[in-house]
Amino acid sequence: MPDNRSNVSVTKQDSSTKNPLSGGKYTIYAGSDIKNIDGKVIVTKGTALQTVTTGKDGSATYSVDLPIKNSYYISEAQAPSNYFR
Repeated sequence: MPDNRSNVSVTKQDSSTKNPLSGGKYTIYAGSDIKNIDGKVIVTKGTALQTVTTGKDGSATYSVDLPIKNSYYISEAQAPSNYFR
């Protein structure tokens, strides 16, 4: 059976030095209503699905199930220390 889920990750780096930045928090949101197989809305558009924090390598991966054929968006919830959002 094919995997009908998406894999999403983020990477944060300094715009000048390109060094990886840890401690950035990023939330992924439903960009559209997510429906079950019967067409019932199970997650409404704009719902926060998961927040992750970047590690020493500046990256973080979401572990939440993200069904394909839906839209999502990511927003920085908190900038790393000594940086501004």
